[in-house]
Amino acid sequence: MAIKSLTVAAIVGAASSGAVIPQLPAANGGSVTINAYHPGDLVAPYGMNFDVTVSGFNVTPNTGLGYDPAHNELDYIWEVSQMDLWLYPSWNPIPNVFRNRNLQFGPRCGLCIDQTGTFTLTLWVRDRAGTIGVSSVQFTIQDPAALYPGAQTGVFSMASDFSGKPTGATELSTVAEGNTFLQGATTANQRRVLFRRGESFALDGAIDASVGTGGNGRIGSSDEFGTVGVRPTVTSAFVNPNYLPIFDIGNSGNMTYHDLILRPHGGGSNPRELTGVNVETPIRMSYGSAGDPPYYLWHNLDMSNFSGHVYNAASGAHRVVMSNVLCKEWGGTGGGGYGLFWDRVDQASRGAMLGCAWLQAPDARDDAGMGALRDEQGINFHAHGCYYFSRSAAGGFAGFHQPAVRT
Repeated sequence: MAIKSLTVAAIVGAASSGAVIPQLPAANGGSVTINAYHPGDLVAPYGMNFDVTVSGFNVTPNTGLGYDPAHNELDYIWEVSQMDLWLYPSWNPIPNVFRNRNLQFGPRCGLCIDQTGTFTLTLWVRDRAGTIGVSSVQFTIQDPAALYPGAQTGVFSMASDFSGKPTGATELSTVAEGNTFLQGATTANQRRVLFRRGESFALDGAIDASVGTGGNGRIGSSDEFGTVGVRPTVTSAFVNPNYLPIFDIGNSGNMTYHDLILRPHGGGSNPRELTGVNVETPIRMSYGSAGDPPYYLWHNLDMSNFSGHVYNAASGAHRVVMSNVLCKEWGGTGGGGYGLFWDRVDQASRGAMLGCAWLQAPDARDDAGMGALRDEQGINFHAHGCYYFSRSAAGGFAGFHQPAVRT
């Protein structure tokens, strides 16, 4: 059975139901091994990167071609079972068949699991001669309330409204208190900060989430604290002459940002460039290469109206997943600012962008920013269900292998 016929029939059916694709033939000789890239504790929301090692298939020998023929001559279908069907947001104008996060294509896969339970990821691979290989991996995602009990959860309210907080949670009302709390995260004492839902925050300094090597930190919001279903809005109320971030991180620990609305100085109604400010950015990350490769997840974030969005990896390998991230109206009218900038990373790194939109402001200079994505060193990057717009001709889109990327 040809993959193209599956795309029209079986895959569309799976996109509407989230079910396992029953029409795919069984393995008949191809060897498939799924390689997973993620750290320690799996807790919702959680991001993972996967790629594959194959053998026994009919592909052109890789003899100085400059690319891996297996990436282009084999068909790959990834499917997640047991996970609720979830289509990428309606602001992402791509075909519905590519908006299903449970179904992906190509030699790499990225996932963000935002619910608890046990899930199975299955990969089906086929060559042009009909050789087929199948492999599966299973993983269990935990409840964050169980992993961050009592004082390991910090609740942040600049209005000092801590009503309804999780039992035993640490109360935080200033940026300084939040920084001290997060930087105390260790391998044995993981920590998270919940911004109160429904509250607006005007920060008088950057949240420095520099957890130590091996530590896990999380910054976000959930219905455990505050108004149900209403993400908090976080803005910067301070000015710095160079790379003004809301959240800053410079370490080898793991960090998750989730379920927040981030806005620049003044709440987003001001010009995207501030006088004397190089780039105003929501999140800046830079780290050394000590310890295990750090892991970062950005999930369910609205980071619009900034002059740029900078992910600046100082050195070494890392893992990152961006899921359901909206960045529109980026790029200054009077100066620089990147859409998304990957710098000085190495080939051991893994990245995935899932259901994201990076849309440069139509009135931005055509050299404002270096494109919707700039990849300095060819990170192993996977994109699914994403939409990009940039006026710049300088942007690079290295490492993408998915039909659901629109540039």
